[in-house]
Amino acid sequence: MALKSYEVMLILKPELPDDQAAKAMEGIAGEITKLGGQVAPYTMPPKGRLAYRVAKHDDGYCVCLKFQLLPSALVSFKERLRMNTDVLRDLITVSK
Repeated sequence: MALKSYEVMLILKPELPDDQAAKAMEGIAGEITKLGGQVAPYTMPPKGRLAYRVAKHDDGYCVCLKFQLLPSALVSFKERLRMNTDVLRDLITVSK
């Protein structure tokens, strides 16, 4: 089965120092590679103001991560993402 392209938009907790937020993103990218996927290069943006309050937070790290993964492994990745306590919100879309 072929890898499919996806994009995930993440909001990380604002309490995280910049280095811990970067480590959290490395961990998320590592989960994708553990599941047999490939992660495109990404940049870690600075903490910023959110458009609306998310889980009682006005600020957060908004990161867009493009990756390729087997569709059968996507469910496992979603579960691991939901268990990550550093992630306030996530949205995974199929990209072309």
